[in-house]
Amino acid sequence: DSDMASKRSRGDSARAKESVMDIDADARTLRSEVPAESWSELSGPDKQNTLVLIVLYFLQGAPMGLISGSLPFVLKDHLSYSDLAALSLAAYPYSLKLLWSPIVDAVYWPALGRRKSWIIPAQILLLLLLWYASFQVERIIEEKSLDITSFATLMFTVIFMAATQDIAVDGWALTLLSKANLSWASTCQSIGLQVGFFTSYTIFLALNSAEFCSEYLFATPQAHGVLEAGTFMRAIAGAILVVTLWLLLFKKEERFVDLTGETNIRQAYSQMMQVLRLPSVQMLALVMLVHKFGFTAGDALSPLKIIEKGFRKDRLAVAAVIDFPIQIYLGFMAARWTQGAQPLRAFLWATAARLAMSLIGMGVVYGYPTDGDDFWYFPIVIAASVASSFCSTVMFVCIGAFFARISDPVIGGTYLTLLNTLSNFGGTWPKWIALQAVQWTTTKGCSDGSVCSTSSDCTTGECMVLVDGYYVVMTFFVSIGALAMWTIVWPLTTKIQGLPERAWRIGQK
Repeated sequence: DSDMASKRSRGDSARAKESVMDIDADARTLRSEVPAESWSELSGPDKQNTLVLIVLYFLQGAPMGLISGSLPFVLKDHLSYSDLAALSLAAYPYSLKLLWSPIVDAVYWPALGRRKSWIIPAQILLLLLLWYASFQVERIIEEKSLDITSFATLMFTVIFMAATQDIAVDGWALTLLSKANLSWASTCQSIGLQVGFFTSYTIFLALNSAEFCSEYLFATPQAHGVLEAGTFMRAIAGAILVVTLWLLLFKKEERFVDLTGETNIRQAYSQMMQVLRLPSVQMLALVMLVHKFGFTAGDALSPLKIIEKGFRKDRLAVAAVIDFPIQIYLGFMAARWTQGAQPLRAFLWATAARLAMSLIGMGVVYGYPTDGDDFWYFPIVIAASVASSFCSTVMFVCIGAFFARISDPVIGGTYLTLLNTLSNFGGTWPKWIALQAVQWTTTKGCSDGSVCSTSSDCTTGECMVLVDGYYVVMTFFVSIGALAMWTIVWPLTTKIQGLPERAWRIGQK
């Protein structure tokens, strides 16, 4: 009897121990399923992988900052608004990457990894193209001549490689991070792209500016900045090389197991078409295609216009330097606003505010002092820049987190790329129209009443601007943007964020 009692006691003790272990395991599982509200709350692997994602997104932001930001300023003396419109087409691969994203999703070399099979070759070609383009930019600056068609084609190819890398990185983000912290993927994307854009736009323009270097770095006036465009582009190519070698040699990718059967290109395109036929995705597509229309003209035209009126490029760079740390902090803060039952509420308010900031930006340009004394005007430009960037950061993080939440991991990069492509295209297609429209709507005339393009066309007097197309285009874009916000964006987005998860899955009702 005593032996029986002893066995029962040991059995009860073992069951109790197992029960405690089960409770501990459940608690660990529960904690792993709770989204982290700050970076310090992330697990060790998630912290490491967020840093990897930030670096990979940085490699996309740097070329975009060059092509969309700094190069138009550096080459402004050689470019008309029509030329700038042609150069803006170089960013179209980000809006067309949906066309080849199923190939990136379906074709890979298992020994290297599903995502690294594309990331590594894309980055190698990207650094080679940047290296070649650096010498072309130096030639253009030296010879003061530009073949816009060939140069835009080269820049288009650079962005094509960056967009291909982006497809693979988007898909990798869905498996690099734990399911509970997928919303952090958009934060990594926001920070990486902003740091890349800041480096190749703000830092480069500042160090390339003779005025900035003379005022802030040297005691005596300088004829040139300390960093030339070609040198900087080769430095970015070198950074890409270092990251690529690290990925190849040290970063392992988990083996992909296709639970739905062998994924081929035809199946990948078929899945993409099924996603596009979902009513929820069609509603979201309409929102993404029109929600940026109202402020795209301001983003493209206002910085160029205020420089044209006399605002120094180095001061514009200083404004961006002040703005940058604020946006990085807000990128982390905005991650908290993407949780809960209304993840797009902050996105809606930020979109409306950004539309208002576009109108305010037009007022800032209009009020620029005609006497050239803009020192007192500098804080106004900084305040407008910070407010607009704040709205942009909140929009980007919120919509990116929502995309990560609704994307089906089975389709991976194709689904997320589809959603990101729709969002990118919403800001790309109006930009070309805005830049061309300024050229179309601007009217110039000589003092004798004849039409002119430059002062050389006038026999007497100067060529004067009679109707500034900037204000015509800005008024039109903001008005249509406000109408779209009221009739399409707000009501559809409110409906979209309340849909259940099955509404975003193919083959489910």
